[in-house]
Amino acid sequence: MNRTSDITHKMPSTRRIRLLDTVRGVMVIYMIYYHTLFDLGFIFGKGWARDQFDAQPFSQMIIGCTFVFIAGLTIRFSRNAALHGAKLLLIAYAMSLITGWIMYGQGIYFGVLHLLAVCMLIYAVIGKVLDRIHWLPGALVCLALYVCTYWVPYGFFGIKGLLKLPVPPELTVGSRLYYFGFVNASFSSADFYPLLPWMFLFLCGCFIGRFLEREDLPEFLFRDYCPALTFIGRHSLAIYLIHQPVLYAICSILTGIF
Repeated sequence: MNRTSDITHKMPSTRRIRLLDTVRGVMVIYMIYYHTLFDLGFIFGKGWARDQFDAQPFSQMIIGCTFVFIAGLTIRFSRNAALHGAKLLLIAYAMSLITGWIMYGQGIYFGVLHLLAVCMLIYAVIGKVLDRIHWLPGALVCLALYVCTYWVPYGFFGIKGLLKLPVPPELTVGSRLYYFGFVNASFSSADFYPLLPWMFLFLCGCFIGRFLEREDLPEFLFRDYCPALTFIGRHSLAIYLIHQPVLYAICSILTGIF
C-alpha cells in the first residue's frame, strides 16, 4: 500500500466548514460596499464615491479571487457537480439576457456565475483525473498558469514587466472566443471572468481542497465566529443575484433626498 501522501484516502469530514462561509460572507459585504461606490460614482454622478472607487484598484481582484478559490475548495463536497454547474449556468445566462436587455451595451456576458458554472462542469468531467495528481504540484502548476494567463483579456500571455507574448490576433477577431478571454477592444461586459485565467485559480482550489476531506481537520475551521456573516456566506448566490437592483433602488432614493 502506498504511503499516506494522497490525503484523499482519508475519510472526509461530514461537518460543514463554517469558516469558509464566514470568509465568503465578509467578501459579500465587501462586494456590496464596492458596488455601492460604483453605482453612486458612475451612475449617479457622485464625485466622492468615484474617487473612493478609483482609490481601490485591487478590490475587484481580491473579491473575485476569494470567491473563485473558495468555490474550487468546496466543489469536492458537491454531490453532483455536473447538475450544480448546469443549474448555475442556466441562472448565469438568464442574467445575461436580463442585463443585456436592461443595460444595453453593458450586459453581463461571461461573469463570475458563468465562470463558476463552466468550471463545475469541467470538474465533473476531469475530477477523477485530477485526483491522480499529487495535490502540491497540481496546485502550484495551476497557480503558475493563473499568473501567466492573467493578462490574456488584455492582449498578452506572460507576466507584466517581465515577459509578454501577444495573443495571436486571429483569436480575438470578433471576440468569438470571449469566454476564453480572447477579446478585442469592441467587446464589453459589465462583469467579466473568462476561463483564462480564472479557471486555473478554481482548479488550484480543487487541489488544495483535498485537505478539507480529512477527518482530522482542526476544530477552528468548524466554529461559527460570526453567525450573521456565516449566514450571508451560505446565501451568497441569492444575495449576488438581488444586490444590484436593491442597491440601485436605494441609491436612487438617497440621491433624491440628498
